[in-house]
Amino acid sequence: MGDALGLPHEGAFRSTLDAEPVEGMQGGGPHGCPAGAWSDDGSLLLCLADSLCSGYDPEDVARSFLAWWQEGLWTPYGRPFGYGYTVASAMYAMTVGVPPLQAGQRSEASNGNGSLMRTLPIALCLAGDHQRMLTAAHEVSSITHAHPRSLMCCGIYCLVASLLLEGMDAAQAVRSAAGLAAEHYRGSPWDVERPHLGRLLSGKAAELDREQVRSSGYVVETLEAAFWCLLRSGSFREAALLAVNLGDDTDTTACVTAGLAGILYGRASMPDDWVSTLVRSDDIVDLCGRFWDAVNPRRPR
Repeated sequence: MGDALGLPHEGAFRSTLDAEPVEGMQGGGPHGCPAGAWSDDGSLLLCLADSLCSGYDPEDVARSFLAWWQEGLWTPYGRPFGYGYTVASAMYAMTVGVPPLQAGQRSEASNGNGSLMRTLPIALCLAGDHQRMLTAAHEVSSITHAHPRSLMCCGIYCLVASLLLEGMDAAQAVRSAAGLAAEHYRGSPWDVERPHLGRLLSGKAAELDREQVRSSGYVVETLEAAFWCLLRSGSFREAALLAVNLGDDTDTTACVTAGLAGILYGRASMPDDWVSTLVRSDDIVDLCGRFWDAVNPRRPR
């Protein structure tokens, strides 16, 4: 839903959105989509959730990503769009036989937000075991984005999501996740990356001024922006709109933000008109039910 909210405004200048803020679902934008359509962010997240319905298997996750790439699995209209070079190169590598966990780009220039945007289902599935969750988050990221900085950002995001699921408020979750991450990410290859994540590992994202928050496609900045939006808002709607109105990579910033806000505030906080506007809304609701049953087999929906 965050992806769909931000998609029509992808690339917008912050000053433009300050003059005319986004207030709800719209169509149009650079991809010319109708209201409620989502991009590769939502598609790959849904592919991951669908795969996890059968348990965690990185080979099966990779197969679902290839089905998105080749067959349009979990796209709004049967074709993938919105992806960047790093994702495209990994998909091509797998089509010519490169093993999934070796397909991702490992250069520093490959630290876009393309794995962060889809990683939330890992936290929802494996939150009870932080070590296993972090390992899985790193593996799923490595299918496309294998640089340690991307792995760390996916891990920190999953830690915050898992702590929210355990009942912490937003400030507690961000602060505690920073402490857990600082302890976990020690030694090689993490030590050389820690300076790049200094503000994330400090747990003080809420103290940033809006002018300090960047919402680009760089994975570290996307995660910082999502934490800032979560900590500066009081509802699902407010958090998602705050993310979109930062401008630039609006669909991914809102996707990452809305994932955490959805955990924190629950389904009842989500505007019904946003839910009903989503393309393939019934299919998404059905997947959510199947995912719940797989993750919580002894708890009713």
